[in-house]
Amino acid sequence: MPDLLNNETVLGIAKKHNKSAAHVLLRHILQRGIAAIPKSVTPERIVSNFQVSFYCLVFSKSKHRSPPTLPREPVCDCVSSQL
Repeated sequence: MPDLLNNETVLGIAKKHNKSAAHVLLRHILQRGIAAIPKSVTPERIVSNFQVSFYCLVFSKSKHRSPPTLPREPVCDCVSSQL
């Protein structure tokens, strides 16, 4: 099984959007309509995981070559933003 938390593409997207690799992957699966229940016990991480619901990531062919686990086309119309 590939280690997506250390994947070059995921790390590049995370750095560009000032997010963690885990948040990029969590947002990605949510945007694809897959339910996710992240495990967390610290209040800060619980809040942080909840905040992935308030932004979208748009994946572009021109910026990143997507591995098979990432979408090849934009999956939402909104632009990445921070709260």
